Amino acid sequence: MARSVANRILLAIVLAGAGATAHAEARVELELATSATFPATAQQEWYKLLSELGIDGLRIRKAQSDDKVEVKVAGSELSPVYRVVGRLASANQIELPGGKFSAHDRAGLSKWLAKLRSEGPQASGNSTTPFGLTAKQLAAVNADLATRVSFSTKDMTPAEFVDRISSALKYSLDVDRATRQQLAHAEPMGEQLEGLTAGSALAYAVRSEGFGLLPRIGEAKKLEYAVVKPGSVQTTTWPVGWPLEDRKPKDLIPELFVPRNAEIDDFPLAEALEAICGRLKTPVLYDHYALTRQGIDAAKVNVKFPSSRTWYGKVLEKVLYQARLKGEWRVDEAGKPLLWVTTLKPVK
Repeated sequence: MARSVANRILLAIVLAGAGATAHAEARVELELATSATFPATAQQEWYKLLSELGIDGLRIRKAQSDDKVEVKVAGSELSPVYRVVGRLASANQIELPGGKFSAHDRAGLSKWLAKLRSEGPQASGNSTTPFGLTAKQLAAVNADLATRVSFSTKDMTPAEFVDRISSALKYSLDVDRATRQQLAHAEPMGEQLEGLTAGSALAYAVRSEGFGLLPRIGEAKKLEYAVVKPGSVQTTTWPVGWPLEDRKPKDLIPELFVPRNAEIDDFPLAEALEAICGRLKTPVLYDHYALTRQGIDAAKVNVKFPSSRTWYGKVLEKVLYQARLKGEWRVDEAGKPLLWVTTLKPVK
């Protein structure tokens, strides 16, 4: 569920807005899901037609249970990439974001493709965005929250961090009195957040007390942020890091899979993770809210790993499992990888 929410947020952030100039060089990649009974000859005909229309990347594959028709945004501001997932239906129609087309509607398909390239995903039917913001507003929020934390956060309370980082943001941060008091009396943060982006760091800092970061349009009809209880206002809050989507951990952190000798002889999990992630030069962040509710303290749980020739990715998986935890590789708003450590059993 959390991943699907983050996916929807990522989909909505169109960094170049919807201007024709910014999308003039857009690349469109199309992945078509179809049933095993869809005729091979029809698949070949669709492949030929779409190739002739100028699709930059085309793949036809077997449908999966979690497939949905959508557009994912990648690339850069000046050269965006639109990765489209569509379906080949039994009536020999293609279902794309914004409509269905027959194999004879070459003109309609060509018009759909041109509009997507020039105007972006919203033109193809993906206009729903989280937080009640427009895609342009979400892009502005993402750019603001990509600001790097430029000071040491070690032993700061969440309230102290919120006060300090708010001065570095373009948009104001609203925290009511009761929330501020709870954050001020929370345990100081043991992790160093310096170097992370403000969005992931803020979401992390307030998460320890069960709060979330919410971008919204305030009473003055301007963008602002608020610290809220998820569910009291809405269920979607800004995530602590973003899913890797179609990227692989090995692409972002090659050292994770380099063969090496490793051994852990009954050390606290927190020390083991700090040593490994220190060598990988990636921060490790704990879902303290979930760990506390399941009675898990990473500083007090000892773990072991037998001496062997292995790789850090396997070591992390094994020692986290011993503590009833799991690690998720994510990226902050600027694309820097981080390890999010949470419980095997979800906590609401």
